Amino acid sequence: EVDAVFFLIAPPSLEDLERRLKGRETETPENVARRLEAARNEMAQVDLYDVVVVNETVDGTVERIVGELKSRGIVCEEGD
Repeated sequence: EVDAVFFLIAPPSLEDLERRLKGRETETPENVARRLEAARNEMAQVDLYDVVVVNETVDGTVERIVGELKSRGIVCEEGD
């Protein structure tokens, strides 16, 4: 048996995700559209995930994930 915790790392909004993707200037318009559609599909299936983390900041997102894992008895060591 494998114990797993499924996380959905979600943007604050689809508009914010689009702004971030375009702001990076690394994605073609087609890739931006594809990634936005993928995000819509993932967020529509939110009930498949154990935890939803809204990605406001990298540090905050990591802190929330580590905290969630620790609360479930999964130890996270520096460098793991």
